[in-house]
Amino acid sequence: MQEDAAIAKAGDAGSGDALRPLVQSPFPREHTYRFFSANGTEQLLRLDFPSRRFELLGAGASTSGTFSEDAAEPGTFAFTSARTAGGYNAARFRLVGDAVIGAFPVTPAYGSPQRFETQSFIAAKTFVTEGTQIDGSFAPLEINRAPTGEVGGGVISTRITNAGTRMTTCMSSTPYTIETCPSGVLRTYTLQQNGDIWHATSTVNSRDQFDFSVALIGGERVYLNAGTFRDLMDLGGPERTGLRVGMPAINEDWPLSYGMGVSVGGSWGNYALDGLRLRATVADPWGQVRAVTTTVQAAYLGYLLPNVRSLNSTEFAGYAIQNKSLFLAWGAPSGSQPAISVAQVAD
Repeated sequence: MQEDAAIAKAGDAGSGDALRPLVQSPFPREHTYRFFSANGTEQLLRLDFPSRRFELLGAGASTSGTFSEDAAEPGTFAFTSARTAGGYNAARFRLVGDAVIGAFPVTPAYGSPQRFETQSFIAAKTFVTEGTQIDGSFAPLEINRAPTGEVGGGVISTRITNAGTRMTTCMSSTPYTIETCPSGVLRTYTLQQNGDIWHATSTVNSRDQFDFSVALIGGERVYLNAGTFRDLMDLGGPERTGLRVGMPAINEDWPLSYGMGVSVGGSWGNYALDGLRLRATVADPWGQVRAVTTTVQAAYLGYLLPNVRSLNSTEFAGYAIQNKSLFLAWGAPSGSQPAISVAQVAD
């Protein structure tokens, strides 16, 4: 994405305000981030802490406003803009090293441009640029929406090899390793690098192409891909638009952890993980606070990705991954649509 081609303005796109080039923005460049949203869009997020102002920039989707720190939760900042007017404001963010995690009102994939939902995002500014450094196995969580409005996702086992020139994915609802993935749902891609962005092209289906990057957050690699996925269309499935975010698939013990961030359905709160149970207390976009508890089960079976944990209870079902800086979960409370949860692991 070229910064000079983007536009910035006060308020939402279409409000009638005059546009100005991004290069004229007064915001420091060191606080400019690539913003990957659960609605499948990539934009630019700019934060100016001295003035407590922000800009979110993207063709036809720009907005701006202010932010302020939550006195009851130091380190959490609330966005205020035309999109957050009225009711409880769940649009918030936290800094994780030189990255930003949080939730912001965006247009849902395939939705009306004037309707906004508060959805998860990860914004980063430091990315891997060497092909050999993106090689390895990853466990990206995917959240997606089909043109029909159906929401889905899961764990997309991913392996990058040959110094960042080849990718293999497993399109199964079970988080298999690449070696144990059923052949009918294996997908292979050639990769072409352009700076800190890699373009993947299917070896058998020219419609199946996408871009991804690997960010460095807290010194650890995080796979990021916002866009449209066409890897199931050869099996009769629809295209889907959404977000994939993942971590290396390495076998590590999960420590006790605690953190704060965005949860399912645009809610905001905190979580505690004791190895066997995950407890979360969240406030949803309507200000209703609820507590959720679910069991955590490691993937002891050799054919499953080692760092993925299964979350399963009558209150919540899905999968989770974590590293030293981030806790990520995909799934849904009973009776709700699935979503991606992103939290900062507290020190």
